[in-house]
Amino acid sequence: GGNPLYAEQYVEALGESDGSPPGLPDTVRAILAARLDGLAAEDRHLLQDAAVVGQVFWPSVVAAEDGVERLRALERRQLVRRSRRSSVAGEPEYGFVHALLRDVAYEQIPRAQRMDKHIAAAGWIEALGRPEDHAELLGHHYQQALALARAAGRDLGPVVPQARAALALAGDRARALYAFAAAERFYSDAVTLWPQ
Repeated sequence: GGNPLYAEQYVEALGESDGSPPGLPDTVRAILAARLDGLAAEDRHLLQDAAVVGQVFWPSVVAAEDGVERLRALERRQLVRRSRRSSVAGEPEYGFVHALLRDVAYEQIPRAQRMDKHIAAAGWIEALGRPEDHAELLGHHYQQALALARAAGRDLGPVVPQARAALALAGDRARALYAFAAAERFYSDAVTLWPQ
């Protein structure tokens, strides 16, 4: 169909096969899912944890014991790419080779686990310090956790005060940048976490 990403991923899948040509999935998403399914479980889980963080991620946030070595192996398989510069001091930064690959890895996470993974990512961001520099990203993870909690009929539990404060700070930051629609979303989510 003329999609270069499909051709590229098919060639990668062929290289990872036992020599026989893999079946021809109908979509790019299907071939990406097939490649992810062919990984060892710990590598697949590492990519899923990274997908929660976003398009770029760092070894310490995916909490892998041998994360750097595994990320190098995934880089050789053309699934992730190491960035030349990192936005987190003292840590290498990696990114998915394509946004669609990140989306497929994220979609493979059972919905019941996504909320906890977003809360863990928010905790890692908070541990970096300088909350005003990461306010929107922190707010995003709490928004995702809140949306997933609502869908599952759960609450955020003991992290509600942290989530409320982070969402309010993200709203303040968005308002200061004249991003009024984003500020309204952050503030609305913060208000829903306030006791009646």
